[in-house]
Amino acid sequence: MKDDYNDYVDVMLKTKPRRRPQPQQQQQEYDIQTYESSKSSDSDISSSVAAGAYVSKDMWSKLVLDDLNKRNVIYQLSKTALELCEKSTHPNLTWKPDKATAEILNKYGSMESSSLSGALRSVDDNTGLPEDTILVWTAKFNSDTNAYGVDLPIIRTRGIVNGMSPQKITSLLMDSSKIKLYNKISLGRTDQEVYQEGINVVDQYGDKYGHGESKIVFNLTKPPIVKKQMVFRTLMHARRLNPYKYYDETGQGIEGEKECGGEDGYIMVSRAVPGEDNNNNEGQDNDSLRSEILMGANLLRCIPDKNDSTDLTCVTHVMSPLVHPMIAGKVGMKGAIDFFNDIREIAGEKTAVSTSD
Repeated sequence: MKDDYNDYVDVMLKTKPRRRPQPQQQQQEYDIQTYESSKSSDSDISSSVAAGAYVSKDMWSKLVLDDLNKRNVIYQLSKTALELCEKSTHPNLTWKPDKATAEILNKYGSMESSSLSGALRSVDDNTGLPEDTILVWTAKFNSDTNAYGVDLPIIRTRGIVNGMSPQKITSLLMDSSKIKLYNKISLGRTDQEVYQEGINVVDQYGDKYGHGESKIVFNLTKPPIVKKQMVFRTLMHARRLNPYKYYDETGQGIEGEKECGGEDGYIMVSRAVPGEDNNNNEGQDNDSLRSEILMGANLLRCIPDKNDSTDLTCVTHVMSPLVHPMIAGKVGMKGAIDFFNDIREIAGEKTAVSTSD
């Protein structure tokens, strides 16, 4: 089953196009596996470590992004994010649904169940779940993993956002200038280094960073009550699940109804940039503390026949010195649900505007 799922993930993230424009000087179609094997080195081995669901405590501070094959890290992180969002089981952790979610799963089946997807997406009140349903799971990495952040909870949520397509939500989340719309405690996020811009960019000829948009961002937040600010420095990446399915000659995905023609969508992943800035106080002072997104993943699925809606799954694993591990679960849960509700509020506003127009 594991090999079957890996094959599925590979297909979802790098499906070959039916038609691809070929440059005059290029005779062979580019293949990511060929590229990765041709670039095999010690740094590539570290790339796989850097892109896992967790990084061990002894390796975390040693990882320096500039020493790694960024293309491999980005691609492997996308695979890791997709697996954490989609699968009911994981070899290094156990997902535990909350009471309400457990009751729903008992009725409709596991995370992968088509019955569960149908119930969430249904517009029929007699057969479907309420549109404000948010499924919630928590987990911790097994203690024998020696994972960095092993004592901190991982939160997973899933629900439907009506009023915005996966492409529009992904664009919103990747736009640093709009972070305050859905993150009420953010003081602002800036793009420190943009490797590649455009969530629909297609890697047609073996580009340096692969599909989608990738960048390093700096985010400053100020939680209520506490005096300190939290500083995040994070690698962010977003790509289309089927990057070659629809595109134009410029490599940009084609917007419109085709986007939601089936089980298409986007995968987003975020991970703190450790190593090189451990002793770097840029953007920090005595009133701020460094916090880290150990893993952030958003799976945004299209819903057939509902082009303006999104089946959204989110995974968050965050470390902050301002939050004691004893209360990290409650804080993380509240933050995850607030995020969902904020995105739904934005989507509702956009729907109201488009309807009035």
